[in-house]
Amino acid sequence: MRYAPLLVLNRAVDPTSKAGVFEWAPRTACPAFLGVPRSAEIDFEIYRDLDRLAKMQNRIMAHLYSELKRRGKMSDPRFVYDITATYMEGTKCTIADYACSAGGKKNHKQIKIALGVTRDGYPFYWKALRGTRSDKTTIEEVVAEMRELFQIADCTFVMDRGMASFSNFRFIEENGCTYLSALGSDTIRSMRFPGISALSSLAVKDAQTLADQLDEDPDRAEIPKELSGFTLYAEGKSFYKTMTTGRERYILVFNPTLFVTRRQDREARIAKAEAEIAEINRDAMSAKGNRGADPILRKAEKILHRLALAKAVEPVLDEALITCGSQKGRNASQIKTYRVRLVPHADAAGVELYDGLCCLCTDVPEAKLSAEQAIAAYRKKNVVEEAFRVIKSEVKLRPVRVRAQTRVNGHITVCVLAYLLLTALEEALKTSGSAYTQPASALRKLSECTIDEYQFSGMAQPVRTLTRPTVEHMAILKDLGLEGIVSPMRMSPILKSRAYINPDPPADEPGTTV
Repeated sequence: MRYAPLLVLNRAVDPTSKAGVFEWAPRTACPAFLGVPRSAEIDFEIYRDLDRLAKMQNRIMAHLYSELKRRGKMSDPRFVYDITATYMEGTKCTIADYACSAGGKKNHKQIKIALGVTRDGYPFYWKALRGTRSDKTTIEEVVAEMRELFQIADCTFVMDRGMASFSNFRFIEENGCTYLSALGSDTIRSMRFPGISALSSLAVKDAQTLADQLDEDPDRAEIPKELSGFTLYAEGKSFYKTMTTGRERYILVFNPTLFVTRRQDREARIAKAEAEIAEINRDAMSAKGNRGADPILRKAEKILHRLALAKAVEPVLDEALITCGSQKGRNASQIKTYRVRLVPHADAAGVELYDGLCCLCTDVPEAKLSAEQAIAAYRKKNVVEEAFRVIKSEVKLRPVRVRAQTRVNGHITVCVLAYLLLTALEEALKTSGSAYTQPASALRKLSECTIDEYQFSGMAQPVRTLTRPTVEHMAILKDLGLEGIVSPMRMSPILKSRAYINPDPPADEPGTTV
């Protein structure tokens, strides 16, 4: 595959389109280092390389897993798995669908991407899925594929609550693995955990006082009686309580700051709903003719649905009569209309009871994973969310402009490998204590070190010189373990390479290559 390494480097350093790679490459040392053509003309073989990458995807993932394991990145048997959506340009991709997801875009088809990463954020598994695929339905396919590809055993899948279901938990157990996942709010409420009802009497001001005390000194905080039975978590910001049912452990985590935030947010949304309902009432009371109940009720319900208040308050209609005065000899008449008022929903108390509370579910024994370790492991799942952020925003995964499924898979593979490269660079910088903690800033500084190319009249071969690296440049290269890359032994073949040339620089003038 001639262009695959070039595609990965471009996505990591300066993302552009597939065609744009041919304009970008001649301005870099890539033609000499990688042996790719110096021409800026588009070679459509680059798209066929995407097809080849797609066919090799399983081999690439298996190699990555093996290499990460050899380097000690798989010593922790917990993998983080999640799914995101991204949008397409065009409508011809066979796995793209119109759908409504957080990562999608209005009036664009979308696909979903499954990603598995280590606790350090290194990706080792990825897969393109149909745009309408439900997160929960992916678990069985992904677990089966991982077991076949990597021959894994005794590992723990850390999953988001969007994929949590007891049928998925059973499937994971049957395949010899374990799980750690949060439960959805509706599932938590249906569990009716004993001892939780005491939280219903916790006042917002008391929770705020507790949160302030925990910020100042957790050891001196006065714990409300409503939290009896809970244990203060080591980080001093939240409390937890463990319950066991058979092989499953439920770890209830209460965060007073989150409790206050959710209560205040709900009150603000209710106030907004009441203001919008008041507009409906003003319109209803200025009616010139009879108004039906159903249209007014639907408007109110639409407001509550949009503000996510359907289980907090509900609309009630009160009949109202408007008397219209006589006009031009006509007798006074009455117009029938309705006013809306909001009342607490029948389930409102149950919804408020779980403010600030989340529940983790795992089948890993306490001896292998304590409650505090489980909380820490679940919070670590943000590494996969960060991976998606980098892949989408920095590596520029989206929009996906190729249409064939194999090329979509190849494009995703390129982006994931670019993210892998950035992750390795970031770890090297942090481990070495570099002044540069992010790859982007380090690469931007290194770009100051250039190879200058001079084309003199009457000379077939250009003259190239390396800008002398500064002390800061050498420090970064040393932090990355790459200080030897600018040694005369390494640079001499590059400077003399015939593959490496800026197309047609002006005579007797330097053409700078980053």
